[in-house]
Amino acid sequence: IDILNHTQYCIEEQKLHSKKYEIQQGNLQKEKYSLLFKFDFNPTEQDTECQFILRTADKYLYNFMRLKIIDKSCPDDDLGANSQLSLNQKLSESSSITTLNLCRTEKITFQPNEDKGYSIICEGILPYDIFGIDLELEMITNREELELERIEMVEPLLYSDEYVPYKYGIIFKEKIYVGQHTSAAMNIALKQKCIVEEEVENKAQADIEIEKAEDPPKEEDKQDEEGAEPIFEIRELKKNFKVEIFDNEELIQTYQGNGHLTISHFNFRSNSGLEEKPEPKKESEGDEAPPADGADAPEEAGSNTEYAHHYVIQATFDKNDWPGAVLKNSPETKDIEWDLSVFSSDTVAIVKDTDKEDREQALKDSWEEAEPGRAEKSKKSRIRYLAELKKSKGEELTEEEQEVINETRIRGAANLGEAQGDPKAAKGKGDKKGATPEEDEKVEEVPQAFPTSSDYTNLHFRDFIHHFESDRLIHIKCNKSGARLRDEAEILERKALKEKEVEQWEKVFSTRMENREIEAKDREEKQKQLQDIIMKSRDDFITKTEELFAKRNEYRELISNRKYKEVLLNDVMGLEKIEIAALETALSEAKEALVNKETIENAEKKLEVLKYSKGVEEELQAATSEKDADKMRQLIAKIEEENLIVEPKILNDSKNALAKIK
Repeated sequence: IDILNHTQYCIEEQKLHSKKYEIQQGNLQKEKYSLLFKFDFNPTEQDTECQFILRTADKYLYNFMRLKIIDKSCPDDDLGANSQLSLNQKLSESSSITTLNLCRTEKITFQPNEDKGYSIICEGILPYDIFGIDLELEMITNREELELERIEMVEPLLYSDEYVPYKYGIIFKEKIYVGQHTSAAMNIALKQKCIVEEEVENKAQADIEIEKAEDPPKEEDKQDEEGAEPIFEIRELKKNFKVEIFDNEELIQTYQGNGHLTISHFNFRSNSGLEEKPEPKKESEGDEAPPADGADAPEEAGSNTEYAHHYVIQATFDKNDWPGAVLKNSPETKDIEWDLSVFSSDTVAIVKDTDKEDREQALKDSWEEAEPGRAEKSKKSRIRYLAELKKSKGEELTEEEQEVINETRIRGAANLGEAQGDPKAAKGKGDKKGATPEEDEKVEEVPQAFPTSSDYTNLHFRDFIHHFESDRLIHIKCNKSGARLRDEAEILERKALKEKEVEQWEKVFSTRMENREIEAKDREEKQKQLQDIIMKSRDDFITKTEELFAKRNEYRELISNRKYKEVLLNDVMGLEKIEIAALETALSEAKEALVNKETIENAEKKLEVLKYSKGVEEELQAATSEKDADKMRQLIAKIEEENLIVEPKILNDSKNALAKIK
């Protein structure tokens, strides 16, 4: 029986092709995400079958590594039957990723995908530090021409920063810049510095031991213990969060994670030779109204045009899961940090996104330029509010706060003129007396200019404001010029047709009710027939199973008997003095038990030698009894030359008899 391993069986029996690829990795950190390798391949024929097997010397690491298959064509079917991917989403190549969670796959069938191909990656979070590791990836395929192309990755980069609580729960918002088309994998991890609980328990235990001690501790020792710093450790922050990737402010992909999150593949496109995306036109009062429902609206310009890419990656806490994420100066949000690890095929630069802050500062500067002194007034208004809040709580105010409260508040242009002593501002129609304080409060304030939807970067805010900027009513024209009024005859005719249709349906329902009992009996009979078929199939299955178990037991007995007969035959052959009859019996039984061919052949050779030696021994005994010196001399020489197995006593007696004859 020839035993073949899996690769040999696939090559020799199934006529497949095996190709092996060696990968050498450097040092890998404990409990850190690592992208171990990445290969591209492009099947050009239908029904290309592949099986991937990952091997390494440390078998324990298999539980901490996994393979993933990436379809670069990103078909719309992966997002639903009615979903349509935008151009930027398709170019990211991240909508169709299959996680295998194995280091040895079953047979996978690939189809050509518009010459875009596939990628296979291996990633892992290893349980201990590794100083270099050798991996081997074997691909078994039915296409001899199919090859894997190694994607060389640059040195991994790690970006880290502290989380600052924010009302929207934004962990970070970074811009991503690439020079060439870059394939990247990213891992985001949240961590927090925590006091080790064991240290607290040890301190409590130490206090108990001090109380039991005979000598009380000295005051200096107590001060040293109280002044000792607590022990901290970095732990993963188990909170839900999401990561969004934008391109030109368009949401491309969204990922969800808890404590950590992995983006296994994302294709960042180069801006080489691409134009900037034009700004959308703002609607004004003079613009034409949108076309009515049913009119032909122009298609969106540039929907299939690739513009220069401006990538932004943003991570946000799930405030529904953790409302405390927005609290400042809270123990829950203290000492939280985030890590962003990037594994890419080319250099990637990540810069903090400050576009929103820059636009807000530009807007404030424009307000200050249009109304000088506005910033100072806003600052004083804030101080006044805090001072009044402090006063309402009964707290003591500082001199500066008291001065701000006592200061006359200026509102709008009218009060501004009054504060400057303009005589016209103090007069009014019918004003003979001075204006009362109540009338001062009723002076109309200057209208405030609010920002438009284009001033916001948050997509939700932008859509919300844009909704209120749009027209409130949608006008639909209804042209009834061709409508006509039905006459009495047509009304009666339609009524008769309706009544006839109702009668027909009543007949149908009546027939269905009459046939319900017949259908119920048919169902019962069919159910009984089906049960009989199932019971018969079950009995047949039980019978076949019993027969199979009986054959299995017979085979087990055969295997056991074969091993026993083989051992018995070897024991007989290993005896110092072998009986020919015993060897013949053991050999016959071994043949019946189908002992392996080599053992049988050795026993047969041994038996043949024994029979031949026995014949020579009998001839020697006859020659000795007849005192035939020549024959005795020939037989003794033959025995010694051929190393035949002869009874030592018979051989010695023959030699002694020959010596006496001489």
